[in-house]
Amino acid sequence: MIIEQLDALPPSLPLLNNLKVHPDDSSSTSLKVLDWDWNQPQPLSSLPGDTLLFAAMTENRQIAGLLALDPRHGQIVLFCVSERTHDAGISVSLLRAAEQAAKRQRCFQLEAAVLLSSVPFFLKEGYELVRQSESRASLPGRFLMRRSLKLHLVIAAETWKTGRTALDLARLVQQALPQTKIAACDLSDGQNGFVEALILQSAYQRIRIRLSDESEVSYAIRGNNAVLQLNRHGPADSSRFASEIIQDALRRGCRRFYLTLSSQSPHDGGQGLLEGLGARFIMDGPQIVAMDDSELRKQIRGLTFIGLCDTLQSLAPDEKPLSPLSEWLRFSDCRQEAGARAGHQIGLMLLSILKGKCLSASQQLIRAIGFSSRLQDADLLLLVSDRKPGRPENVSPIALVLQACRSQRIPFYLLSCESAWLSSDCTLSPDHVQILDLSRPDDELLSLLRQRIFGSHTPSSSSFSKTWR
Repeated sequence: MIIEQLDALPPSLPLLNNLKVHPDDSSSTSLKVLDWDWNQPQPLSSLPGDTLLFAAMTENRQIAGLLALDPRHGQIVLFCVSERTHDAGISVSLLRAAEQAAKRQRCFQLEAAVLLSSVPFFLKEGYELVRQSESRASLPGRFLMRRSLKLHLVIAAETWKTGRTALDLARLVQQALPQTKIAACDLSDGQNGFVEALILQSAYQRIRIRLSDESEVSYAIRGNNAVLQLNRHGPADSSRFASEIIQDALRRGCRRFYLTLSSQSPHDGGQGLLEGLGARFIMDGPQIVAMDDSELRKQIRGLTFIGLCDTLQSLAPDEKPLSPLSEWLRFSDCRQEAGARAGHQIGLMLLSILKGKCLSASQQLIRAIGFSSRLQDADLLLLVSDRKPGRPENVSPIALVLQACRSQRIPFYLLSCESAWLSSDCTLSPDHVQILDLSRPDDELLSLLRQRIFGSHTPSSSSFSKTWR
């Protein structure tokens, strides 16, 4: 059964006579509201002009259920399901489609006047029976049901400069909209905060270790997977610290290693990492002339290495090597593979020597935290970033989130302190971008959020004129 929103129906409704309702059949899931009588089919002119129509369609395109919603008044003016289906799931699906449409129209309260046989169904779906004294019309034989609809907000944040996380922002927004359901997701393209984002979403477990230089670092594990941030560490511009993390993860049973590669990675091309895993390089001054990898091969046997980066560009034929190791690998066939340029050409080492591969950090994070499921049934997406837009060739998490948002037709705003987003290549309309200083105190930021964004997305701003016609 498929739920569809109809643009129009035939000029009258006799075609739907198979949907006749038997109000006395209390076991039926059929519903009838207001003063519709299926024994006397009504013309469409009886419905308000802005009515939204939803139909449950069978595989052979027959209508098995119909719901009409008046979003301006927050009223379900027609709701019935064919008695031949005996499927309560159709009624639930139609009702959920109407509720989502109502929230998109900024209507956060629905009412329906139903027959006695339909009261249990509405009660089960979260509606409340309104007292007669609160009813605004006399509807003999009908019972007024009402439900307040919660705004479902998703906050996706890439905010590592200000130190705020998506969860911090969610707690702040919850103060402005206490009845709102909020899902918080931290984003990263591998440049900053990738491991932290995985841990904050509870997708991975945090592991803290003390390195040989007495500093403490964190990485993330789940099952036999380990994720480490390959950013410059300490005063030495070497990737050797990463080998200590890998050794620790090996002792914990990890066999698959994800290394984030970015502009903040060490400039040694991964030489320190290889030396920490047993490789010996024979040098002629600053140049590498040979490598003894016998011990390295023992260490990495059965292991998988994956580079996570924000760009999957290969190395151009005339591109200058950035390290002695990159110079030694300048004739490698892997120069043309995706990701060879990443992390100051550490990607080239990973592809050539560790026989790994490079993937988009943004795509892997979106998949790991289950962002698509978090976006389901969302009424509004709030994107937050304290960084400037990335280069056009980068696969940014912001772009991926916007793509998912548009495919599901979810309204969104981008909140940033960087005005460059107004002229970015993310096809963002200025109406979708709010330039705010994210480092403001909580009370000031909360006040601005109320004024600029949530003022038009809350029940208090909607017009709830409930005059039953």
